[in-house]
Amino acid sequence: MKKNASHMITQFEKYNQTLVQTNDPIEQDHAISEYLEIFEPRMVILENYWTEQLFSNTLSVLPFLSNIGNILEGDRVNRVAHRYFDSPEGLAYYVKKPTGIIWKDPDVYGASVYYVAAHGLAGGLHTTLGIITKDQLIDSFRGIGEYPTLLYFGSCSIFGGAKGKEFGEELLEATGCKAILGYRSKVGFLHSILTDLLFLSRFLGYTKGDPFKILPDLYNSVLTDFPLSVELGFTIFYNGV
Repeated sequence: MKKNASHMITQFEKYNQTLVQTNDPIEQDHAISEYLEIFEPRMVILENYWTEQLFSNTLSVLPFLSNIGNILEGDRVNRVAHRYFDSPEGLAYYVKKPTGIIWKDPDVYGASVYYVAAHGLAGGLHTTLGIITKDQLIDSFRGIGEYPTLLYFGSCSIFGGAKGKEFGEELLEATGCKAILGYRSKVGFLHSILTDLLFLSRFLGYTKGDPFKILPDLYNSVLTDFPLSVELGFTIFYNGV
């Protein structure tokens, strides 16, 4: 049964209060487990247009990722929100704390995944109205992991280059997310979507406990079952604390 917005806010506040009141890692794990059971799997997709051509078959990740719920077992329906952004300011409008839309919409509380879809470059994103730099990404997503969540980039080469690892670790620390995922190399749309579907369906469909605790296992299972993901430089930055 779906929880209404007021109940979700109450439970979210209760979750935060529990973490503040105790430093006991066992009690914190229990609070997180209760929190994860309250919210159904949900994902927020933020996407830039892939082409400027008006008369074309417009590519979008939405038809693929919004159907993950159809392959999840049981009643774990996956809810998906989707918005387009076209600039650094457009991305910040949705995610920057505390003014961004996601911090004002109670339906977003408990989102397990923030998925960013755009053309990428080492340490940044190409958008319709300009490049989003490394520093702008860090600034926009700072604190987004206030509750357990993943930040996932379906973008070419964002963690590539000599400073890719440094950028990923800096972004992980700034966001507070449980993990950040993305690619070190240039990737085609189809190959990245296949990789993303494999990982996200396994993560969102996991029912044997807290999926955040087995993120490295889920990641490694994709590398094993879909070797092309290794060639694409599919990578994870994980906060196991």
